[in-house]
Amino acid sequence: MLYKRNSFQIWFKILNSATIILVSTLLLTIYIEHGLVEEEIVLPTEPNVDLTNQKQPLLEIRGKESSLLPIHMNKLSSFLKVYQVPIRPISDISPTKLFFELEGTLYPVSSQKLYLDIRNEKLTVSESVTNSYLEIGARHNDILEVDQFCELDEPFSKRLHEKYSLPIKLLKTEEIFSEVPFLDVQNWEFLGLDELENLKGNSVYLIKAEDKLYNIQANSSLFYDKSWKTGTSASDPCIFFKEVSNEKMKLELWGKEDSFYNDLEIKRKYLPKKNLRISEIISDIHMRNKDQITFVIEKHKIFLKVGEIAVKRNGKWTLLSDAVDDFQNEMYIHLKEIKKNRDIVINVLEKNRVVVHNFIVPVSRGSFSKKPHPLG
Repeated sequence: MLYKRNSFQIWFKILNSATIILVSTLLLTIYIEHGLVEEEIVLPTEPNVDLTNQKQPLLEIRGKESSLLPIHMNKLSSFLKVYQVPIRPISDISPTKLFFELEGTLYPVSSQKLYLDIRNEKLTVSESVTNSYLEIGARHNDILEVDQFCELDEPFSKRLHEKYSLPIKLLKTEEIFSEVPFLDVQNWEFLGLDELENLKGNSVYLIKAEDKLYNIQANSSLFYDKSWKTGTSASDPCIFFKEVSNEKMKLELWGKEDSFYNDLEIKRKYLPKKNLRISEIISDIHMRNKDQITFVIEKHKIFLKVGEIAVKRNGKWTLLSDAVDDFQNEMYIHLKEIKKNRDIVINVLEKNRVVVHNFIVPVSRGSFSKKPHPLG
């Protein structure tokens, strides 16, 4: 009986010890696992979260989209216009320039961001940094993707954006003509080939702008600095003569800082060629030698070699000098040729230099023959 009692006590102590060990083991396991979880939570996380791999947070953010962006892109399309303006040919930058138009104001598109803001319930462009801005995206022919971005606060650190494609439009053609330098451009007169320069072997043309005459050629230009001047300018209002023929000229016009662009075609204004007799102009013509003649015009005795030009300026006759060739000469007499039979070929140009009268004058014994005739 004593043996059984002792056995029971022994087994009870064994089971009790085993229970204590088991409970301790479970508690220790829980403690260790709990400690590891806490340790994992406090471990440093990656500084940037790739939202492309975090679908659920991104969806949650997009649900707040309308409150993060100043204006939803569907509505922005009714405010925003994008224009493409060619750059004047002398520029060393890209051949076209883009402009945003918001609420009637043009903003050049550059590599910088165009920050948006709402002021007095009106969409404006902010000079300071805001959480939303526009950028030019991909271009496909005449379709442009305009991206509106919004910077997000931590922990997301990436930016949310939505895209909207807009067709590129050119500025309205009439806008450029409202600028002061261009008000009269449509009324400029294209007079045609400059016959004086043509005699020198140069194919240049004349236009009459604001009562002034200008020599032009294809790929030449005028710029406006208080008045129109021959040459180029990178920032002043400018006119580039893209094509010039004896029938018409095609112009490209740029406003100040290339903020406006337009093109224009002007057809030649034909001037009637009035009848003219050589005897009404010069008299007492003589051959001085095989390369030079002498004649009298308005009581002035002129010596002229082949290729030379006599001009009337301020009532006086003299030889042409390029230094004073400023369209103020009243008439030009050009000795083109002395033929072997002593006939001479003379060209007479009027003041506008686009009308030339051609004559062959037979010379006999040092004076006019009785029947000088115009060169057909």
